[in-house]
Formats: sequence, C-alpha cells, structure tokens
Amino acid sequence: MNPNPPDPIRSAAVRDLIHTFIRERLDLKLDKLKSDDPKYEQERAELLAKHLPPAWLADAARRATQLKAVTHSLKGVHPDARGTSIFSPPASLPTRDVIGTHSLGEQFDSDVVGNAAALDVYKLLQRSINGQSLLSLAVAQSPDLANALSDSHAEAQSWMQGFASLAEPPPGIASHALAKQVMWPVGADVCDDLAFHQLSPLYPTSLVHHIHLHIQEEKFGDEAKLARIARKANLHHDRPVRDFPKLAVKKLGGTKPQNVSQLNSERGGRSVLFASLPPDWRDQGLQPPNGANAFMSSFQRKREVRLTLLRLRAALKGELRANLEHRQRIRGLVAELVDSFVTLTAEYRDLPSGWSTSPTCELPSAQKWWLDVDGQKQLAESRSEKFPGGVAQQILLAFSLWLNDQLERYGLPVGDDESREWRRALRSEIETELQAIEEFDHELA
Repeated sequence: MNPNPPDPIRSAAVRDLIHTFIRERLDLKLDKLKSDDPKYEQERAELLAKHLPPAWLADAARRATQLKAVTHSLKGVHPDARGTSIFSPPASLPTRDVIGTHSLGEQFDSDVVGNAAALDVYKLLQRSINGQSLLSLAVAQSPDLANALSDSHAEAQSWMQGFASLAEPPPGIASHALAKQVMWPVGADVCDDLAFHQLSPLYPTSLVHHIHLHIQEEKFGDEAKLARIARKANLHHDRPVRDFPKLAVKKLGGTKPQNVSQLNSERGGRSVLFASLPPDWRDQGLQPPNGANAFMSSFQRKREVRLTLLRLRAALKGELRANLEHRQRIRGLVAELVDSFVTLTAEYRDLPSGWSTSPTCELPSAQKWWLDVDGQKQLAESRSEKFPGGVAQQILLAFSLWLNDQLERYGLPVGDDESREWRRALRSEIETELQAIEEFDHELA
C-alpha cells in the first residue's frame, strides 16, 4: 500500500481522463444504433448502464486479466500459436552493435496480446497524464489513480490490481507446435542431444512498430513532404530525404489483425521488410587485360578451367597406370584446358584493335602481339619498329609454365618433359596461327 496521500488535483485530472475515455467509447456505440429499430430504446439504455464509470471500470478490471503487455510476441510468428509472449523493456537488454529491440531505449511502444475483445482496456491504460501512462500508475499502486477510480479503497485497490496484472510476467514459459524453433549448438558433440539449446524466436513487435512509424514519417510526414518538394524543384532544404527502396509488406492476422496484437491492429496488420537481396551485378563485358599477369590470371579464373584443373590433379595424383585409357584421359583433360585457352584468346581478339597500345597495358610484348596483332602492327608501323621475335614460342612457354605451376602447387612431380607435352598440345590446336606469326616474325626480324 502506498503511504503517500493522494493529490486531489492530480486525482481529478486522472478521473477526467478516464471518464472522457469511457464517454468516447459510449458515443461510438450509440452512433451505431439505428433509431428506427424497435429495440433502440432498450439497447440505448443497456449501453448507458454499461458505460457508467463504476460499471465499466469493474468490467474493465476483470477483462484486463485476459491481456498481457509484451515487447516480443509469439502470434507475430504465427497467428494461431498459443505459447508465451515476453515483455522485456529495451533498456534492460544487453547493448549490441546491431539494430535490435535494445536500440529503442526508454522510448518505446509496448504491445498487448490476448482477448481482442478486451483491447479497449489497454487503450485506456495507454492514456497518459504528465508523461505517465495509467498502466504505469496501476503498477506503482498510485494513490492518485486509486482515488480517481473509486471512493471505496478496497474497490479501487481491486481494480488497480486487475489493471496491473496486464504487466505481470507470465507464470511459465511455453512454446507451441506452430512456433518457430531453432536448435542452437552449445557443445562440441553434434550427436549429443544435450549439446543444443532449443531457441524459440519471437516477433519483436515493439521494434517493428517503431520502424513502421519511422518509415511512415519519412514517407508521409509534413516535413518529409516539404523536403521532397524542394528536391524535385532542385532547392535546398534542411531536412534530408530518406528513401527505402524495394520494401516488402507482410500482413498478419488477415481481416482481423487485432487478433494478433494491438500494435498489429494499429498498423492494419502490415509489417515492412527491408530488402535483403544479393548485389545486382551488371556485366561490364570483357575488359582488356592490363596487368602484367592479367591474361593468364583471367584464364585461370574461368570456371571451366578451375574444374578441369581439379579433375586433372585428381587423375595425376591417382595410381599411375601405363595404359592407353589413362593416357587418353590425361590428354583429354589437357585438351579441355587448351580449348579454354583458345576461346579466351578469341574473345580478347574481338575487342577493338589498339587496346594493347594503351600506356596502362603492362602485358608482355609477346602477349600483346598474340591478342592484339592489328593494334601492335599499327603501333610498330608508326614507330618504324620491327616485329619482335619469338612470339609463338613465348605464348607456348607461358601456357606450359602456368600449367606446371598449377600442378606443382599440389605436390605433383612435373618438369621439362611435361612442359614440352603441354606445348605440343597447345601447338596442335593453334598450328595455323602460330605458323603465320612465325613466318611474319621471320620476315621482319
């Protein structure tokens, strides 16, 4: 029992607040009655009797026990779930580096779940006087609230206890078959059932409502509208314009969002979901290889090249069998690498000629001539320079050294013999091109 005597002025203000709320509820119901209905007078009299402050408050205190204040709701996960919801003030939660309910601090909207027919009681208890809600006054057993409720001390205390029960923690914690459940490992042995905690994620209804109000203000608030008008007119405005692209909307409760919770009802059942999408990559097309190792690096990054390398390493690491089938398998895998090399070469040759003459291109001279022969011819003619010698051999050597290096990294014993084999495999595929280059080389060298 609170030892402080009630403040008559504050009690009168609380009483006016309560009676005004009851009168507003009565007016809404009276407006729905049809005056030409034969039962109009009877129904009107019944409503007036039910909305006399003592009668309405007594009924409201009884119905308040059917509600629970929450910050995390289970019905937000599934409207038909019957488990436990939690009231956990944001300021009591651990501080973290990510956005969560803890970010709300002291200023937050608590939600209420339970019998939807009793939600009008919660609306009353949310009414505030001097910054304090009637619910907080009931929890604190305020003598001002008690004096405003009834002249009978016992009756006032009983009603306050009923209202305060709305904020009491649940007697136990229970999940439900329709609730989400996550098995979280807390031990090293994944085969041990005791090495897991069973988690039941709840819907952060207070955080969701805060975000909803923030987005509504940013999109439809008066200041936000003025800022958007200024931006459209290319004028300065002190308030920044904030956009939320690709929002999704999730609806809870169907045509009866009040069956999920009070805040869900205030939002019309709508909850926004921020876009959580992978980057929208836009292919810029093939770019000229400018770095010193860019050509062979881009070749190595090709998916089919990586897969073929894996298969070739596995084949060479297996038991060496001196039979035709095994040799043909190795040659076939090398031929696939050669095909990819030739394909990439053709792609670079399709680029506009002259790209290799850029000052930023650091490719070896032989690779410039191999990939951009027309551009290099024009540059050589403008400078009265001769064709560099050994282009064909340097291309073959670059491929063979690259392949040897890829195999040596996995402990495979390769050397000069294998290098010559790789060069022969590549030469057999590009024999005509190599001959043309070698003849041109011989003429101008």
